Amino acid sequence: MGRLLLLLIAGAALGGYVLTSSSMDRRAADAGVQTDTQTRSLARDAAEAAHAVVAGELIDPATDRFRTVTSFASAMPQRFEAGGGRARIENYVSDGRTATVTVAARVGQKAHRITSTYEIRPADWPGPFVVESPYLVAFSDDDSEVTASGPSSDLARGVYVGTGRFDEYRLGSVLNPAVRDSALQVGLAPAEAALFVKNGEEMADVYGEFNTPQARDLWAAATRRPDVSRSGGYRVNGVDRYGNFGDPLNPDPKVVYVSGDLDVPYGSTLEGNGVLAVSGDVRVKGRLRWEGLVLIVPPSESQHVEVDLEGQEATIRGSVIVDQEAPPPGGHTDLTVFRDLDHGWSHPAGDGGRPGGKPAAPAAHSGPDDEEYHYQHTHRIDQPHNLGHRRFVFDAVGPRQQRYTRFRETIQALLARPEYNAGTAVVLEFSNAGADGAALFELNLTDQAPKVGTVRTGFLGFVGESSHVTEPFDLGDFESLVVDVKSLRMLERLKNRAVSDSPFCDEEWRTAPFDANCLIENRVAALSHLRDRDGALTIRLALADGSAEPSTKDRALYEASLYWHTKSPGHSQYRQEEEADREWREAIQRGEAEYGSELHLGANAAVHLDLGHVHTAMTRLGLANLIVAHVGSRGEAIEFTDMERAEP
Repeated sequence: MGRLLLLLIAGAALGGYVLTSSSMDRRAADAGVQTDTQTRSLARDAAEAAHAVVAGELIDPATDRFRTVTSFASAMPQRFEAGGGRARIENYVSDGRTATVTVAARVGQKAHRITSTYEIRPADWPGPFVVESPYLVAFSDDDSEVTASGPSSDLARGVYVGTGRFDEYRLGSVLNPAVRDSALQVGLAPAEAALFVKNGEEMADVYGEFNTPQARDLWAAATRRPDVSRSGGYRVNGVDRYGNFGDPLNPDPKVVYVSGDLDVPYGSTLEGNGVLAVSGDVRVKGRLRWEGLVLIVPPSESQHVEVDLEGQEATIRGSVIVDQEAPPPGGHTDLTVFRDLDHGWSHPAGDGGRPGGKPAAPAAHSGPDDEEYHYQHTHRIDQPHNLGHRRFVFDAVGPRQQRYTRFRETIQALLARPEYNAGTAVVLEFSNAGADGAALFELNLTDQAPKVGTVRTGFLGFVGESSHVTEPFDLGDFESLVVDVKSLRMLERLKNRAVSDSPFCDEEWRTAPFDANCLIENRVAALSHLRDRDGALTIRLALADGSAEPSTKDRALYEASLYWHTKSPGHSQYRQEEEADREWREAIQRGEAEYGSELHLGANAAVHLDLGHVHTAMTRLGLANLIVAHVGSRGEAIEFTDMERAEP
């Protein structure tokens, strides 16, 4: 498809089914050691994953309606692999505006059937400002303007402020929410802006009611392939134009990505049409004229972001979106590497043998064992004594980060084996991509232009078996993969002494590092025992598709898992992080630390919600102005024999 259709999750799902990224990304363990309970769970996960694949092919790009039965049959094979299982489309009906599809999937000898209904809804927009921040302060001049208009409906448009992170971070103990809300009312009153303060659940409802993509989806699309990219900030000098401001017949929208602060000094002008995406402060002392979306998403740990529109002119026709995380201190990034050069995976840790003569992995899951059988592990890799950042390089030809990834060493070991050579067809996969860390990537293959994008959207333009699996390429052509993680909090958080939600944590698997309640005493050790890596983002190198091993998991040669790790209470490192958290809160309470988001609207600031310009910007991002909404699902466990006749 030429455009990305956004799949919204309806709040009221039928039969208890809600398709989520975490459930879609779960993968099966070795079928020979699964219990019936595990296999049933995995069959259901495979059926959910199959629906995610199907949802991406529902729309006919030529008509912006659901495909006809004939068109759908030509676009989607009846049988395919999904989520570690074999899936089959049993029924599809559509009237163009709604579609219902039934898919069954099996793992081992268990099967599950799900029927889901989808409908097309027009994209809308909540208001001229949509801000999700742990804390927002705003100031406006009597002559500033903030206005909103749209189609006639019962939906209220205005300035929407999401306070979910305020609650998540427990900031109510140091900052009074009533004072916060009152100050926002006072600060935005001169602009006569309608203000709506919503908690996390309420904001989720707002996105659903307006059929609006969230900032994370917009950011992923904007940073994947911008028309203009400015690193290290952008200071406008003179007059810079991108696209056509004020020309509705020929807007020529552009995507401008600024990594760092955007400064428009006095006497300078920045104008354009499309998407202006900024990862730092926005300071306008000169003139800013923009039609479309202004998207401000600072790095995860950035504690303060300022949007200053107090200059000579700030005219925005569209919407301004601010998405700031600014989490409390605590936790760190870990990198754990596994490999199995003959892709046997008799144990989830791989074929064993770590650098330095560490013990090999056992041949089976039996027996209590708290050993960490990974091939390589780096604790706190983002701290100064290691990399000091979260830009990871899997280099097949050079020395970069070999100490941590062991990637070139693995490629060389593969090429030294008789069953592989430089022409061996392989694929790359982002497994558990729902825990993407807001990461960007760059894939370099010999004699090919770099392939860039976001982990969240996958390998668009180079898609193989699924959106997160590449087309096959020769092993000898692999030069490097760079994964630049922008957000610690968007990685999977794996905590010692936490309950695992892996489908593989039941009685048969309750050996160390799990206790009787499935608490994880040693999270690193747990990854060595869980084939799904407990939901952590995993970079996987695998052999290209083969009929004997349909899942990339079963063809994997190398895996590297990235995750947010926190120690157990009582651990010295945990105590250090708790102390840092206490100091952080006290500094905010005393007013000694700039924190949260700050909005300034000067006398010459005019921000008007214009749905036409919003839709133009979304189209430029490759996002259709129609939303495929998942209305609901119903499902049932079925007998394997119900699918057996249809299996190839």
